[in-house]
Amino acid sequence: MPDTTIIDHSHTVFSSTSPLPLITVVVLTDVHSWVAGHARHSDTATADYGAVLSFYQHCQNLAATTQSTHALRDVLLVNNGDFLDGTGLSTVPPLHLLPILNRMPWDAFNLGNHELYHDESVAFLQRNGAFNTMGSKVGNGGNYLTSNTYWNSSDRDHTAMKENDDENERVQNWLDDVADRYQRTKRNVTQLRPLGRRYTILHAPHVNAHVLTFGFLYNFTNYCSSTYVQPVQEAIREKWFRRALLDESYDAILVLAHMDYQDQLVTVLHRAIRNILNETTAAPQTPIQFINGHSHRRGYAVLDPLATAMEAGRFLDTVGVVTFPTTRAAHNRTHEHGDVADLFGHVFLDANRKALREAVGIKNDVDFDTPAGQALSVLINSTRAALGLDDVLGCAPEKYFLPEWDTPASLWRLYTEHVVPATLTHDNASRVFVQSTGAWRMDLFAGTVTRDDLVAVSPYNDTIYAVARNVDGRALRKALKGFQTIPDNATLPPWAVASAHSIHKHGSYDLWAPRFDIPRLHAHLHQVWPHWNTTTPIQLFNISNPNQALTTTALWVEFVSTHWTCLRNTPVGDRSTHWLLALAIVGMVVLGSGVLLQERLRFVSKDTSDAQALVRDGADAVTSSHGKYGSLDDDEAA
Repeated sequence: MPDTTIIDHSHTVFSSTSPLPLITVVVLTDVHSWVAGHARHSDTATADYGAVLSFYQHCQNLAATTQSTHALRDVLLVNNGDFLDGTGLSTVPPLHLLPILNRMPWDAFNLGNHELYHDESVAFLQRNGAFNTMGSKVGNGGNYLTSNTYWNSSDRDHTAMKENDDENERVQNWLDDVADRYQRTKRNVTQLRPLGRRYTILHAPHVNAHVLTFGFLYNFTNYCSSTYVQPVQEAIREKWFRRALLDESYDAILVLAHMDYQDQLVTVLHRAIRNILNETTAAPQTPIQFINGHSHRRGYAVLDPLATAMEAGRFLDTVGVVTFPTTRAAHNRTHEHGDVADLFGHVFLDANRKALREAVGIKNDVDFDTPAGQALSVLINSTRAALGLDDVLGCAPEKYFLPEWDTPASLWRLYTEHVVPATLTHDNASRVFVQSTGAWRMDLFAGTVTRDDLVAVSPYNDTIYAVARNVDGRALRKALKGFQTIPDNATLPPWAVASAHSIHKHGSYDLWAPRFDIPRLHAHLHQVWPHWNTTTPIQLFNISNPNQALTTTALWVEFVSTHWTCLRNTPVGDRSTHWLLALAIVGMVVLGSGVLLQERLRFVSKDTSDAQALVRDGADAVTSSHGKYGSLDDDEAA
């Protein structure tokens, strides 16, 4: 990550000695439900939301005590979106996560793309008042900001969606909606209602200032059918945006922008604000602070002498702190012929208790934990316990890495060569499973594997469908050609393909895929093979439990529970693989066979290797394993 250096922790959040009025913002972005932190597998990101709440409250106390010394300061707390999808605390709808979020005293809350994937989640947030109350500590309603996101009033009321709706019909309707959505170029939003508020005015009482605050989402197109995301380039031309900038009274501008800090849309927003402000005398002296996200990295950029952008990591690995001046402070500094840039500042704190308490000058955890922070930690832990997220399902023989592709420790190689064949295709040569490689989010660690570890790997729990039946092998080979080619500057190809054997041009195959991938898969298949016969996707169910739909996360759970059994009484916190050696020794002594039982805890390997498959099927064959393809030239010519 760029710009990760943390300066002297002692009072870093209030390091400025300027007597001029400044505003400090504590930033969380792209937490993706990691509100409990990463204590099981990390030493640097162990803080939970309770620790962050304690940190924020100490920041407020420091701000209050410094008023009588040398600095005027206010501290705000914001969330820049994407609180869903990441751990077992995130469900559809977010029944267990919302009460935890409501314990945080947000000043403003932005919308991320992950909040818009499911109609059920959006409807749940609406029914439970999130769009109206989030950030309500400042009064005057909530501050859930949705500057360019609207209710799609032309669609049916998804809050009344019936439980007995035919799932296959719902998926087909969803596919039709997605296809129609990509044809839309512009929509008139004058008749549409924003999900939350387009903007708000935050009050900073210590510095007696008001902050005009927006909440934008990047030009997201895969939103659920009950919502609509207006392109940023169109939103900045709306009358409300211009009126907010020209008619409201404020001392600085804060833009929560769920987009990368170097995204061109940041430039679009920045220029639009400056161009409108140029019509007033306030333009040269109005500070603008962007809070960014979405790309899961740390970064900071100077946009002009009075505007900066800052992005603060992902998954609660970072607590960002950014400081910017009011118009009065900027004017005074300029009048003194000083450098206005000195009034802007930022720091990236590793999200662990030690870093957080040292940042506010506290030496021990006893003095650091506040009653509200402790209560929130209790709520998080009790919720996790009730959901069984720490239940041990099995033990992994080694660590498997998400970014790797063609190595034995590749998470995707484990999935396509062992998990899918053992739990889904069952070595049936006529079944081909395709999945986009954006589906996994975390490495799988060695040692004990809990339910939450598997959700962290596969957070979307996407339902699996039969996309096409009896597909001609030649057509399928043409469609899949290039699927596993790794692009430049990438570590993974866009798609993973799993099949029991090589795909032969004279074969007939059933094509399966997760729900999320079906629209792109359909579009690609029609593009490369116009005569492709698309049928309505059919939901797949567990053979042993006909009432249980097959999902991507369930495949992992079944595989680990069945093939990676542990020694009894293995501690949940054990990250080592020493137990494997112990088991191997026990196996040699008890069985006397000299065969290590460690291999019995590993996955069931396929009988046929890639090389054997190539020899058997000839040069025309396409192998599904880790991106290797046979020659297709002769086949295409035929």
